[in-house]
Amino acid sequence: MTAAPTLADLEAAAARLMDSDDATDRAIGLAIIERLAGEVASIDHAVGLRAAGPGNRTPATKAAEAARNEAIVALHVLFGWPARRIAARLASYARSRAWDKDRIASFAPTPYVGTTLEYLWRAMKADPTPDPVKRSQINDIISSRRSLLTGHQVAQNDNIATMESADAHLPVEISDGITWPGRWGR
Repeated sequence: MTAAPTLADLEAAAARLMDSDDATDRAIGLAIIERLAGEVASIDHAVGLRAAGPGNRTPATKAAEAARNEAIVALHVLFGWPARRIAARLASYARSRAWDKDRIASFAPTPYVGTTLEYLWRAMKADPTPDPVKRSQINDIISSRRSLLTGHQVAQNDNIATMESADAHLPVEISDGITWPGRWGR
């Protein structure tokens, strides 16, 4: 059995890494030195693998939240679901045997494609938290995305989206090149 590295061993390893020609090695060496000096909470914080401090999110968590939010906005815009209904259906799906089976899939099950179940699956699959999104949070997501709802007018009082034009069957760009197909059967 080998002995645990001492502080001197870590400092020596950091110095060797700092002398490397490889940028990644130098970054790791610097992270070790910063951690030993007490400047960062951990090495993974120093190299950006984990967000520092409570409330901060990693890039992966931010991407997952964005995907979840896009699915929630799609349920609202494409199917006219208010936040109350989205929250109820997400909670129901989270408790279902279907989700127990569906959660391991890399893609939405084929029968779900083009239906509300596809977007429920997308929201649940992308959600970085174990609990379904609450109604108040869904209202916040929908409200924050109002400017992204190109081609739609969102009713202020009842959270129901209506098309500005009669072209409800045409694809609609929601944000930065993400296009959702037109309304599908419910």
